[in-house]
Amino acid sequence: MLPLVRPGRNVRLLLSDEQKRATRDPDGLLLRRVLRALLQARHEAIDPRWRGTSFPLTAFAFQAVARRLGIHPCPGIKHSRALIRRGKKCGLLQDAGSYKAGWPIRRVPTYWLGARIVGLGRGRRTNSLRQTPFQPTRGRSQAVKRRKALNCWGHVLFGLPNGRPPPELSERQVKKMKSEDTRWAARGRSDA
Repeated sequence: MLPLVRPGRNVRLLLSDEQKRATRDPDGLLLRRVLRALLQARHEAIDPRWRGTSFPLTAFAFQAVARRLGIHPCPGIKHSRALIRRGKKCGLLQDAGSYKAGWPIRRVPTYWLGARIVGLGRGRRTNSLRQTPFQPTRGRSQAVKRRKALNCWGHVLFGLPNGRPPPELSERQVKKMKSEDTRWAARGRSDA
């Protein structure tokens, strides 16, 4: 979701007068700017129909979004935690629970947005199968087999275009130049 955060791409928030007053200073404006960009990126990443379900927010995520927006100086972790607490205090963020993530297990807090989202743009276009961007499609998964290690002459600068060793090298020199893995694979042996 972080690559979708871009300066100038954000949602509009319909804030109450009380929320506007509470976030009028530079820190409050920073909080609103980061939240607007984060919600727009979430909208583009998850589903175009997304209109405000709960979302996770940590101090590290807050800091990463601010950095991605080019905010200088970028808020530190403690400052990001303080801004999240401030968002909760002014009603812009409301607790929605948490979920377990990672190892060692830690709790990631989730929040509801305490304001209405106005004019969400359309999300990223998906393929004709109407899949969300996080669903894998056929042919895009990682290869099962490992790539074979190239010998030094397999590179176009050092060898021939056909990938064979230069003809001036003897058989013995070629065997010396092969890596240990290549020699074992050529003999048909495994490590076990």
